[in-house]
Amino acid sequence: MNRGHIRSHDILVVKDGATTGKVSLVREDFPFQPAVVNEHVCLCRPLQRLYSPYLFYYLFSEEGQKRILENFQGSAQGGINQQFAPNVVVPIAPIGEQKRIVTQVEALLTQVNASRERLARVPAILKRFRQSVLAATYSGRLTAEWREAQTDLEPASVLLERIRKERKANLGSRYKEPVAPDMSELPEIPEGWEWVQLRSVSDIKGGVTKGERRREGLITLPTPYLRVANVQRGFLDLSEIKTIEATTKEIEELRLLAGDILFNEGGDRDKLGRGWVWENQISDCIHQNHVFRARLLDARIQPKFISWYGNSNGSQYFVDQGKQTVNLASLSITKLGELPVPMPPTIEQAEIVRRVETLFALSDAIERRVEAAQLRAKSLTQSILARAFRGELVPTEAELARLEGREYETAEMLLERIQKMPTQEKQPSKRRSE
Repeated sequence: MNRGHIRSHDILVVKDGATTGKVSLVREDFPFQPAVVNEHVCLCRPLQRLYSPYLFYYLFSEEGQKRILENFQGSAQGGINQQFAPNVVVPIAPIGEQKRIVTQVEALLTQVNASRERLARVPAILKRFRQSVLAATYSGRLTAEWREAQTDLEPASVLLERIRKERKANLGSRYKEPVAPDMSELPEIPEGWEWVQLRSVSDIKGGVTKGERRREGLITLPTPYLRVANVQRGFLDLSEIKTIEATTKEIEELRLLAGDILFNEGGDRDKLGRGWVWENQISDCIHQNHVFRARLLDARIQPKFISWYGNSNGSQYFVDQGKQTVNLASLSITKLGELPVPMPPTIEQAEIVRRVETLFALSDAIERRVEAAQLRAKSLTQSILARAFRGELVPTEAELARLEGREYETAEMLLERIQKMPTQEKQPSKRRSE
């Protein structure tokens, strides 16, 4: 089978679809032989006396891509045909200059790609850094020295007892004594900390059910609400907020307040329990039934401390306790309430949040700088190619010839010589593009 057979130095061009115009050079080390192209790829085989990598880099450049796509026909799934080639004008340099340009381009792109590879490793490093910060947080290591320097630190047990008494007084006969978490598999925590169930320090509530049938004549109002898509791990995505019809009573009961901790009830198993803290970004916003909110019973408890725990150390609890259906997993309000949470003294919680926010702000700043550097590296590739094909990257053949006092073959002379060559010498294959 010879039609479309791939050889070294061929240039492949995507003909259709979203990647129309994308190009690739078949190098000497191409491992798949024999190989052919299918109907979605144009195979371009440069004439003899032309340097294939030079043509490839031009077609890969922004200018080359623009010239290819000028031949695009059809809708979004349209493309180009074999006739694009005569319409793409390529700036041809003398053969020696072509090779010097390619050598310099590849040397510079090797450096750029090495930098991009190093930058690509940074996000994973930052992710591990954040994980290590949280691991140190909930083991007590993050504030170990700070804790030793304190002389009058009120243990968490005092706060928990105060909450217990207040709840008992407020709830009366409806009050139930808090249940201590099962300590058998929980890690050790510092002296003065306590393991508690989330429901012992917060009021947990589900949200409004979408599409719920209501009594005829009941007045409802369009109300902004949070969906699972809005509640991400460690942040809220409020780029798209939808509204739902809700009664005045529902709005009053479900209105989110600053400091409410949000937890996702359903979705993929590894997303159960993910969430973040509400900060009153939207007035009179409520939440749907697939998002739980936990409202802390004491203002001195730090909601971010609880939410970070649920998103890190506590995430395995949600995976283990989630109920799996055919397509989705879900978390019951009871299981969320039983989440074991380490509770430091309130003053230490505030110090922990301050330290974690400082460290996270540092990692966020590094991440932003890396993203900016990645964009610069991406644009640098095209900047190098643009300079190359403007004749600014290496000395031109004309300049070198003048310096060395010699004659040289101009690009025009090269093309004339190619035109005069017998057809079989011009192109090693009967078909230049398939």
